[in-house]
Amino acid sequence: MQGLLDRDETGFYAKGLALYHLGQSEAARTALLLGALVAKRFNHPSFHQPIRSEIERLGLASGELTGTALNYCPLA
Repeated sequence: MQGLLDRDETGFYAKGLALYHLGQSEAARTALLLGALVAKRFNHPSFHQPIRSEIERLGLASGELTGTALNYCPLA
């Protein structure tokens, strides 16, 4: 079960929020963006938009994904 949570949008969302509150902004941003991408990939617009809104609300919207995040495939 844990492996699945690591790879779905809700798992990335929870991880992103936790990392943000631990002061790890870049890691939080990466996790939240991955959650948004997974939600979009699986056609879950009802979850994609709230994640994108949370990214903006937390001030994590600027910049690009790191190379590590771009090479990470949450579906593998």
